[in-house]
Amino acid sequence: EGIYGVHECHIWQLAGNRIVASAHIRCHGIEEYMSLAAKIKNLFHKAGIHSTTIQPEFIDALIQWEGPSSEQQSCVLLCN
Repeated sequence: EGIYGVHECHIWQLAGNRIVASAHIRCHGIEEYMSLAAKIKNLFHKAGIHSTTIQPEFIDALIQWEGPSSEQQSCVLLCN
């Protein structure tokens, strides 16, 4: 609830038994993101993944952003 999309979800094992994860989630705003990120981190923690990075993408910012194509709008924070 409150998550409108997930992509770039990666889970991998570092040295030994250390497992890490990262994911991009789409939600409305920062307040919603903070609550969702805590829930997601708790879910990963229960699965034995204790190091996570949850990258927000705010729907409101995507709608307001005017770019050349919808393909380039898929991620708010584009890599340069």
